[in-house]
Amino acid sequence: MLVSCIEKSTAIEIALRFLNQHFSVHEIDAVLKDEKWRVTAQIQVFGILMTEEIWIGRTTGKIEEYTLKRKI
Repeated sequence: MLVSCIEKSTAIEIALRFLNQHFSVHEIDAVLKDEKWRVTAQIQVFGILMTEEIWIGRTTGKIEEYTLKRKI
């Protein structure tokens, strides 16, 4: 059975659509880890730069988890 998987660029697009609803995104990148895309983005919240981490399922393309990691 052939399983469809999303590419890095698609994971970044999904994360950007999610983040741009509330934040200004400055930098973003994705790494595949344990069958999930870990997308890390530098965002601006009320003038403060922070890092947001979003986990996206490789086969589903759905956001499974997200956390505000730390202030920069």
